[in-house]
Amino acid sequence: MGTWALAAARPDRFAAIMPICGGGNPANAKKIKNLPIRIFQGAKDPVVRLKTAEAMLKALKNAGAKDVELKVYPEAAHDSWTATYANPEVWAWLFQQKRATTAKSESR
Repeated sequence: MGTWALAAARPDRFAAIMPICGGGNPANAKKIKNLPIRIFQGAKDPVVRLKTAEAMLKALKNAGAKDVELKVYPEAAHDSWTATYANPEVWAWLFQQKRATTAKSESR
């Protein structure tokens, strides 16, 4: 949830985000639609339900997000981080991302 909240508060500070089993506020989708986003969610998560991740994905796409994906682990409960962090493709994707430089972010 912190990933979503920080990105919405300061989207200019991030090259990309990868929220893992955390609920976001669909009302913030327009603020972060230009960030590359990979969402990771367990289908059997009793804490943050799959429908929460699906609602955020839908809101982002409706806001015009072009680079957003949802990875659902069919057998995972709230622990989606173990499989995510163990996947070298996730790290390769993340380290390829570059933050957009703007005059506003350069002045900080």
